[in-house]
Amino acid sequence: MKDMFPGDFNYSIYPEEGGLLPWGYTDNGDELFFDLKNEFIVVMETRYSDVYKYKMGMVEFLYKLFTKKIKCDAFPDDFISGEVEYNSIKL
Repeated sequence: MKDMFPGDFNYSIYPEEGGLLPWGYTDNGDELFFDLKNEFIVVMETRYSDVYKYKMGMVEFLYKLFTKKIKCDAFPDDFISGEVEYNSIKL
C-alpha cells in the first residue's frame, strides 16, 4: 500500500523508527499492522483508505474479533459467520 499509494499512506514501516509492523491481510486486501511505539492494532481498509485503531495486542485483537466481542468495520458483516470452535493442542 505504501508503494502503490504513498500520498495516502502516512506511516513508516518497521524497521524504520516508529514504523508499523505488518502482520496480516485479508482476502479483500485490508492490511493489519501493529504500532510498536504506541502498542495498538492498525487496520487499513484498502478500498476506502479508512484506518481503524485498537488499543490492544495482536492476540487480544484476534480473540475479541473471533468471539465477536469487537467488530472491525473494515471487515464484511459475515466475516465470522456461524459458531466458532476452538481446539487446543499440546506441542
